[in-house]
Amino acid sequence: MARILVAHSVEKALLELGTPAFEKVSDELLNNYNCYLFDCYEHPEYLTHILKEAYEESFPKIIQSIRKNLGEYVTHNKIEPFLNEVNI
Repeated sequence: MARILVAHSVEKALLELGTPAFEKVSDELLNNYNCYLFDCYEHPEYLTHILKEAYEESFPKIIQSIRKNLGEYVTHNKIEPFLNEVNI
């Protein structure tokens, strides 16, 4: 369940920036790490690297949006490690 929540929250945050942002991050994940948004839960460092590189100025806003999208699950013991990793 945590994996799905994280993927959905990341997807929603990226789509708030626009479809090109979602496509860019999805493409970068696939091309650089051979993975998808669903894999970000297990490898948040991939997402962090791509977001910081491509959206350095917007990075805090994107992380804030992900947190908002996770809602009440933000402090869930299976979600918190992901957020700690991407919030570097």
